[in-house]
Amino acid sequence: MRITGSKVGLALRCLHPWADGVQWPDRATSGSEAATKGTAVHACLEEVANGIDGWTVEGMARAHGITGLADEMRPLVAAGESVMDNLDSGAVWLPYEPEVAYYYDPATNTAGRLDSWGHRDYSAAPEGAYACTLDLVSLPTEDPTEAMVLDWKTGELDPGDAADNAQLRMGALCVALANPVVKSVTVILAWLRPGGPVVDEYEYSADELLRFASVLQGSHERMRLGLTDPCPGPHCSSLWCPIRATCPATTAALAKLGGTRLSGVIQDEDHAAWTLGRLGAVKEAIKDIEAAGQGWAAEHGDIPMPGGKVWGPFEKSRESVHLDTAGAMAALEGLTVAELDKAAPRKTSKAALTKALGKDRAKDVLGRLRAEGAIHRGTYTSWGIHKA
Repeated sequence: MRITGSKVGLALRCLHPWADGVQWPDRATSGSEAATKGTAVHACLEEVANGIDGWTVEGMARAHGITGLADEMRPLVAAGESVMDNLDSGAVWLPYEPEVAYYYDPATNTAGRLDSWGHRDYSAAPEGAYACTLDLVSLPTEDPTEAMVLDWKTGELDPGDAADNAQLRMGALCVALANPVVKSVTVILAWLRPGGPVVDEYEYSADELLRFASVLQGSHERMRLGLTDPCPGPHCSSLWCPIRATCPATTAALAKLGGTRLSGVIQDEDHAAWTLGRLGAVKEAIKDIEAAGQGWAAEHGDIPMPGGKVWGPFEKSRESVHLDTAGAMAALEGLTVAELDKAAPRKTSKAALTKALGKDRAKDVLGRLRAEGAIHRGTYTSWGIHKA
């Protein structure tokens, strides 16, 4: 398994996922809806950067199998477009190119651009080399000694500072080594949010990048020597370790919980301290158990449970009230001003209506809202025990 840019930060903390014999979950069954949405947003911005017309957010969402998330994608794409508008108006980082693959070979301390035959295809990289795909790269014609690397982030968690991002640092190293005339590389971290982009940047000097190359070479040497024992820590969760559910460190942590005095009833002060001191491990164990169950069910199918039920994915639906629908306000006729202020000040929900009006009156109002088309039903996938 090759170490890629998105996982280089994890590899610098723990090499066990890349140890001989370690199996990663199938990407076809382990990807989340949020990750697919991020991929689709990246694809939209690639079209924008390439100046391609005729595409739509809805079409891109449909092509990635997430048609229902087009509305969530649209503001993120708009945020990315505004970043590129700023690049265009500033003219400092022109021209720029999207989705450029590079490799870094720690054995020879060399890097180069990769020709790929598909999305994230790194087969042309030397054996043992790191590889990455840079969302945007600029090698300006006016000042070829400076370069720019940009990475889009679409997740909910704050990605942190550009200067601390190992993925961007490796991309900058690749660009600098592949283009010897480059003396500095500016990295831009663009976190795409519904309200607009959050942008941070940092300029790496040639010396800083050479020091990072030494760090990667040291990691490569540890891998060559087989020093790949698990190194558990916060990075297991924060850097999305792909084998977290099956890692020996996880198994060891779960074993520590077996046969303990964990209980919802506190016996004394010592027991309270002992229990709360293990609360974090319990929460992590729950996440690991759920991840392991999801991986197994995705590969082997639903897991039989007592009572004729099964554990696995199942579709659920949720209704949401949209007061901007034509006719919605007419459905609320008959409510007093005080009731409207309490039940639907600007927006509302089924729960808010029920709490403000009582079950029977809320049922009547919801029926009228449903007749006006003001209640939308969406579906989503949940995991747990359900009827077979």
